[in-house]
Amino acid sequence: MTTINYRTDDETNNSLRDQAAAEGVSMNALINKAVQEYLARHAHRDRVRTLAASEVTRWAELMERLK
Repeated sequence: MTTINYRTDDETNNSLRDQAAAEGVSMNALINKAVQEYLARHAHRDRVRTLAASEVTRWAELMERLK
């Protein structure tokens, strides 16, 4: 496991502490969860964009005929 320092302003820190308490987890666990969700969302977005680009190419002729 790697350790990093995360610096934030007081307002964000207070919100983070409150949310972690509401979920019954540590601030560290909440930050890890947020980062994992962010990375998963962006990985999914990238997969969708790649697939969409390949499908546009694949169906370009048909789409042109349907105009």
